Amino acid sequence: MTTHPTPGDPVHISAVLYRAAELIRRRGHGKHRWQGPHGRLCVEGAIVTAAHELGATRTTELTAATVAPLALVETTIGKPIPGWNDHPDRTPTEVIGVLETTARLTRQDRLTDNEVPPAEEGGR
Repeated sequence: MTTHPTPGDPVHISAVLYRAAELIRRRGHGKHRWQGPHGRLCVEGAIVTAAHELGATRTTELTAATVAPLALVETTIGKPIPGWNDHPDRTPTEVIGVLETTARLTRQDRLTDNEVPPAEEGGR
């Protein structure tokens, strides 16, 4: 019998974050809205879309599957996602890097309050 990870499980959180990074890599990085022109996604939009693609279909499932990934990304960057994502100089490479770093650390079960990876230089 195959068991599927639950939304709060580090393996599931990591899968959502890796999928979100891949979505931004394929569709592009958007700002100021979850999904922009040509399907571009902001960080939050990519995480919600990834959770949906990984099986969260009802509102309660989406909420459960996105709360931890969103919180962990904010821990990684050290500030709320919208302002960080929407900064004029924010690049898709930076966004993908943060999502993948957070996914990797989460999967290794290493992301704690005492071990937060530094945001990029300049604190944008």
